[in-house]
Order: sequence, then structure tokens, then C-alpha cells
Amino acid sequence: MGRFFVEHLEQFVTWGPRIFPWLIFIGLLGAWWLGRADRFFLPKGWPARAVSFLLLGQAIASGVGLFCLNGALSPFSHTVATLRSNLNEKLPDLSFRLVADDSQHFLHEFEGRVVILNLWATWCPGCVREMPSLNQLQSDCTSQSCVVITISDESADRLRTFARSHPTNTVNGYVDRFDWVQMGTFRPFTLIIDGRGILREYAFEEVDSGRYEAKARRYLH
Repeated sequence: MGRFFVEHLEQFVTWGPRIFPWLIFIGLLGAWWLGRADRFFLPKGWPARAVSFLLLGQAIASGVGLFCLNGALSPFSHTVATLRSNLNEKLPDLSFRLVADDSQHFLHEFEGRVVILNLWATWCPGCVREMPSLNQLQSDCTSQSCVVITISDESADRLRTFARSHPTNTVNGYVDRFDWVQMGTFRPFTLIIDGRGILREYAFEEVDSGRYEAKARRYLH
């Protein structure tokens, strides 16, 4: 997935449903207006015909975009909408099990510390690339009031096998599924939760340890 696409995907799913219908309407209306007096609504002059084709292309491209938003990108749209609606709100008390020993833990156990919650998967190339940064971030957090929690919705056996070749020093957990967000196949998502359990930031991107340490520091008390 190209970096440009990743960086602008949230804007796409946020503004697309509002903009695409208007672009479709304007494109079809403009093409009809230019060709209203001609057979098959095709203007006779090449300048007008070129503009008509551009308007039709705009309508078709917007229609494809709208179709994608309601299809393949629908889980991402729901995830972004859920996270945005929870910004500056206390998150539900999420539960998970540790990969190491299957012990159950809850998000509220980490109140008083800034939590950097990373939602990932072993099949996600970006997630694998960011593992060293997450380990470094956890190391940087040891002397501060913050903790890195990595959670996947894959099986414990798969995650243990992965951990043997990709060791991690984060609080490494798993869940059966992400009930509170419709993740689909979009990873990684990273959330920053302050010491009171309030969601402060989220991002669909690979973690950079230095930048995220600076982000976490904003919410240290």
C-alpha cells in the first residue's frame, strides 16, 4: 500500500461520501447540458465534446469511489468513524489475553499510565516493519509513565510462533476479534490513551518510536 494512499485514506473515507454524490450530479448535469441539443447528447464541437467527456469521466470516477467506500473500504470507514466519535472520551474497558501465558488482562489495569495501543497482525507487512520501533518505544517508556500494548486478533499459537522469530518487549496480547471496531484487513492502527483511559489520538500508520514518544509525553502528568 503506497504511503500517499495510507496518509490520505482517512480524508478519502471522511469526505468521499459528502463530495462524490455532488461530483456525480455535476458531471452528469454538465454533460447533459452540453449535449442537450445534439443526438445521443454528444456535442458536435470538439472543445465541448472534450469537456463533456471530462465531466462524464468525473461522474464515473466518483461513482467508483462511492462504490469502494460502501464496499471494500467500508470496514475502514466504520473504524475511523468509531475512533473519531470516541476521541476525548473514555474507552470501553477492553479485555485481552497475553500471548505468553494466556492470562486475562483489562485496559483499566494500566490507568495512571499513557497507553500506546497498537492493533496489528502478523500478515501485515507494515506491522512487521514497525516492530523494532514499538520495541524501542517500550524501552523508552520504561522510565516514564507509559506502556506499549500490541494486540492482534489472531490465534495465540500463531502469535507465539511469530514471536520466536520477532521477539517483542511490549505487552503483547490477543483477542478473538475486535468487537468494538470493524477492522477488516486494515492494519496497523495505533491509539494513544491517557492515564485516565481517554482516547487522545489515533492513526493508521507505521509507528516511529521518536515521534510517538513525543506524542505520549504530551499526556504525561
